[in-house]
Amino acid sequence: MTEPVVRTMTTEDRVAVIELLADSDPCKRLGYQAKDWDSYFTPLPQGRDGYVVDQNGRVAGVAVVRQKFLLGDYLELLGVADWAKRKGLGKRLLTHVEAVVFARAKNLFACVADFNDQARH
Repeated sequence: MTEPVVRTMTTEDRVAVIELLADSDPCKRLGYQAKDWDSYFTPLPQGRDGYVVDQNGRVAGVAVVRQKFLLGDYLELLGVADWAKRKGLGKRLLTHVEAVVFARAKNLFACVADFNDQARH
């Protein structure tokens, strides 16, 4: 097993990212389907930075950051595959996002929905 790598999202990651999100809670529980995510990621979100955490050639997580949101950047999306949870991959992805953002901005905004209890704690 190789060390997980955080890298810029590419169009080749799109299908894996859509599958990851459609198969994960709370998205699945709330009825979001692959077609919903397909419209968000086709084309890749413009004017945003997209990152994936790659575990042995498999996309384990995704983050999308909108630059220049109010007085900083905004973490628009952060998702980790169910199979990759509790392995520190989400933390690795968020740490990378923070490093990139704080190199150019003073603030990083994020909003965690009240239905996503696991992410809130």
